[in-house]
Amino acid sequence: YTDLRFRLKQEICQSFETAFALRKKYPELIKGFDLVAEEDAGNSTLFFLDCWLEAEKLSKKYGIDMPFYFHDGESNWKLDNLYDALLLGTQRIGHGFNLMKFPLLRDIVKRNNICIEINPLSNQILGYVRDLRQHPAVSMLANGIPCSISSDDPSIFGYQGVTPDYWSIFLAWELSLRDLKQLAMNSILYSSLNQREKKKALEVWQEKWDKFISESIMKYNTD
Repeated sequence: YTDLRFRLKQEICQSFETAFALRKKYPELIKGFDLVAEEDAGNSTLFFLDCWLEAEKLSKKYGIDMPFYFHDGESNWKLDNLYDALLLGTQRIGHGFNLMKFPLLRDIVKRNNICIEINPLSNQILGYVRDLRQHPAVSMLANGIPCSISSDDPSIFGYQGVTPDYWSIFLAWELSLRDLKQLAMNSILYSSLNQREKKKALEVWQEKWDKFISESIMKYNTD
């Protein structure tokens, strides 16, 4: 469940409670809460602290938790949003583009095994990076920070799915087959699925991966 960070505080607080009510009714559909929209122009994550402090009370009221999946760090500036996202216990970080500007936060993310949702083409289209070869995710991967690849807003950008993002970073970041495999697996390992669902999803994925490898080998041998 998401809302926009440029809205009024009371509106976000109401939205936060609505998310609890919907998660109570549809726990398999509503998995957590997030704020989206441009960070440089919108309100900070800390601005809505009064809303987040209601989480414990709302959890008791509705009998369900509300994990955070904060969309933070989508900026070329050293904004403080990543600090607050981590202090609030976010389970993943959407974008995290400026994470490498904060060595302490980088270490915390790595130590706590928090996944960064990388949106390569979105970052390029919106001007956060001109050349994908210079994307900060290259350093994140080199430092062992868990990452997954996402498409952000493909319908707005005029394409479908995440394949264009994978194709672009495969070339720009000179990724190996092992790198691609781990990034794909991270999409499941760091998802909001429970452990049973993750196990099943990984089994299904492994079958498809094995088929992809077999077909690639056959094609290579034929060529």
